[in-house]
Amino acid sequence: MFGALVSDDQVLIAVRNGRVVARRPAAIAGLAEIRGAGIVSVETISAAVIDFAIQPVKSPFEPRLPPENEVFALPSGNFLPLLRLPFGEGLNSFEILRLILPRNAGFQAQ
Repeated sequence: MFGALVSDDQVLIAVRNGRVVARRPAAIAGLAEIRGAGIVSVETISAAVIDFAIQPVKSPFEPRLPPENEVFALPSGNFLPLLRLPFGEGLNSFEILRLILPRNAGFQAQ
């Protein structure tokens, strides 16, 4: 599993060769806002292919099981598999993400 920061606050989304690609706006490249602390310099990458959309959900207030083959609709009409990522006290969101990704790796949106 690989993850990197492309951008904070604004990401430009495009479909290239059938893949969804996120790019950072030049004006905010390498910057992120830490609420209450201000703007900081951070390491970012210029673009990345997006394979999944992740929706943070506050555990235990969400249903126990998500809908099957749930997708996130992009304005372009394309879809990404949507993974619900529980967060809250006592939960390790990165470990949960590691566990749910393989289960969804073969999903193809229609």
